[in-house]
Amino acid sequence: MWSIKYRREAIAELKAAVAWYAERDARVTDRWLDDFELTLESIRVDPDSHAVIGNHLRYRQLSSFPYIVVFRTTPHHVVVVAITHTSRDSDVWQSRIE
Repeated sequence: MWSIKYRREAIAELKAAVAWYAERDARVTDRWLDDFELTLESIRVDPDSHAVIGNHLRYRQLSSFPYIVVFRTTPHHVVVVAITHTSRDSDVWQSRIE
């Protein structure tokens, strides 16, 4: 199983998403976090099975929420580049690609 590292911006996006849902309904926040954890587990188990975006990037959409986890693999771990709403302009996170 792969280890996961996060870019600083992805951590900020995660916190922002959780805060947004928490302001509305704690039960929905819990469901979002559960969905996010299941998504990460799928990425940890087999990152190469997920859809390719380009520039060596892949993504996995959360099952029940309009968010995607954008990531790339290195020889030793998965790097989460973005955790973003599907309606957000992809230029925002694509500027992070090294």
